[in-house]
Amino acid sequence: MILKDKRFRALVLRIALFLMITVPLFALFFLPRETAVMVQADTQELGIVLAASRENQIALPAGWNESAGMTPLEAGDMLVPAGGARLTLRLRRSGFLALMLEPGPRSSPGDPLGTLDGAAIAEPLVLIFNPDGIAAFDPIEMFGEVTLGTVVTDTSVSYLSSGDYVFWETGLLSEASDPVRTGSFAIGSLVEIQGRNGDPFEARLFVEPAGRRGEDDVGMFAMVDTGYGAPRLKVHRSRLDKALDIAPRWTDRALSSPLLLGFSSTLAAILLVLQLVGFLRPDAENTL
Repeated sequence: MILKDKRFRALVLRIALFLMITVPLFALFFLPRETAVMVQADTQELGIVLAASRENQIALPAGWNESAGMTPLEAGDMLVPAGGARLTLRLRRSGFLALMLEPGPRSSPGDPLGTLDGAAIAEPLVLIFNPDGIAAFDPIEMFGEVTLGTVVTDTSVSYLSSGDYVFWETGLLSEASDPVRTGSFAIGSLVEIQGRNGDPFEARLFVEPAGRRGEDDVGMFAMVDTGYGAPRLKVHRSRLDKALDIAPRWTDRALSSPLLLGFSSTLAAILLVLQLVGFLRPDAENTL
């Protein structure tokens, strides 16, 4: 019978092995997954284009309104930036912290920038805080399009000093998340959180202006959590013509996948058993 033909059995075996190898690889590479990235960084500058879908509020310590002739700010004044405005935090060479609020990249002329202690902000705003004021800042939470650091030049005084990231993806067979790619940023990097094809991507930003208390890190401590979607990191470096585009690749998934590791072990065991029972002996009868 045809089922007893050794050449036919060898053909069936080869087809089965081909499917056992290609189907899991196809699933790893092509099946869509939800991705998230978490970034932690010590930086002397960061920016965020604030989301219009959420209200962002910042309780201010004592400081000065530089854009209004150094008018004093009272501790407890509330800054409420408008959605679409861009907010930048920058540590200056003097040790003072500057908070700048200006129109965002998609703002239209006349769009409000927000309110300061209940008064509307119609023009770009610059607030400054001395080291005592920086230490008095409460942690700040905002939501929007985040940028960390700035590209270092010969005159730069504010930059990203260190940072790292972790990409997570939902599993193939469950909603549990697996870390699939990790890495770190070189000093002086500019890091943007973007969506697929460079589209804007909104994320949660948590900032401690005074930095990590009790450590030697210089600058603010920032943490970004994108939530699940399709985020990517765009990293710019001085003297690099092209920015680095960082996102999980199929090789990252393969190396971190428990499913693939289990599949590889099972396949190796099957091949060993088949070798022992003589299916894969390279004799003339089994050769196609």
